[in-house]
Amino acid sequence: MATKEAFVNPIIPGFNPDPSICRVGEDFFLVTSSFEYFPGIPIYHSKDLLDWKLIGHLFFDDDGKVYFSAVNQIRDPEIPKHGLGLATFTTEIDLKTGNCLGPVKWNRISTSGIGIAEGPHIFKKDGYYYLTTAEGGTDEGHQQWIHRSTVGPFGPWEGPEKDANPILFNDIDLQVRNTGHLDFIETVDGRWWAVFLGVRPQGDKAQFKSQLGRETFLAPVQWIDGWPIVNGRKNISLEIEAPGMRQLAHPQSWRDTFEGPELQLGWYHLRTPLKKAYAFDPHQSSLLLYGGAYSIWDSECSSMLLQKQVHFSLDWRVEINFLPTYVEEEAGTAIWWSQFAYASIGIRKKSSSEGREVICRYLDENNEFQVRTS
Repeated sequence: MATKEAFVNPIIPGFNPDPSICRVGEDFFLVTSSFEYFPGIPIYHSKDLLDWKLIGHLFFDDDGKVYFSAVNQIRDPEIPKHGLGLATFTTEIDLKTGNCLGPVKWNRISTSGIGIAEGPHIFKKDGYYYLTTAEGGTDEGHQQWIHRSTVGPFGPWEGPEKDANPILFNDIDLQVRNTGHLDFIETVDGRWWAVFLGVRPQGDKAQFKSQLGRETFLAPVQWIDGWPIVNGRKNISLEIEAPGMRQLAHPQSWRDTFEGPELQLGWYHLRTPLKKAYAFDPHQSSLLLYGGAYSIWDSECSSMLLQKQVHFSLDWRVEINFLPTYVEEEAGTAIWWSQFAYASIGIRKKSSSEGREVICRYLDENNEFQVRTS
């Protein structure tokens, strides 16, 4: 029986939005956004666009010439804008100093949805400069647009034929939603691909959300008349057929024995810590996590280490040795979305007697926190 030539999305599951990708020889490198988590900007490596390994976090050390594209709000009253007026801008920069080498010029104002153009990528192919932008906001209206210029990275820009934009959009009733923030990559054999973010809702109803966050997806790209066609203009699905590709299952188990001397890649702090909050006990293969002044629901960096959830349903176990001295001291484990949405099980000193108690916090159906002790 012939092996089915198809691959499974997402290619990098769990919270990995806004992918940017490049190729060095036969090696692919991809970075994603990290927002409030530290260390920032995870870097992944792959040989085949399917099997990705986290190899570190962003570090700049390069020279040469580059054009930088960014997002800001249009403030010039002479420039017509739509909705929120978030537009993309381009300037030439010096990587050695970070200084601008020329003027900053706007190059794309979204005319769709709520008026947001963001996540710009500029690249050159066959004499054209291409500008691709995420538009419509990063929720249900998220989509990807493409424009090109024969003049240079500052435009002027032209779009494809009518109705060809957006080049990527999955509606709110599909198994993959909110697709956008796309980047293109060419393989050694001349094939083109697109990486982009999307979400897998936990249910099939439009209002259902994904507790896994925005993940990184892959789709094939064809070039027709100088324009990229993503996935043959078909909706993005959890399985996509493509010649030469294969099914690759994501790991189903994971373990950390905390043998040191450094944390395994994949552990994250909520926000940037002011100082190191952990150490290793080499005699017991354990992690010593030092308590701090902040609780996990505070808008500061608490003593908490997090892993990205990559499956909807999972079981986990953590062994904790904790001897609290004061009533307010607490240690435990949590399912984390944000300081406004989480569930935790903790151990703390009883306030009225000797011993310890278990305290549970969770959101109820009305999005109000409930606290139970035992």
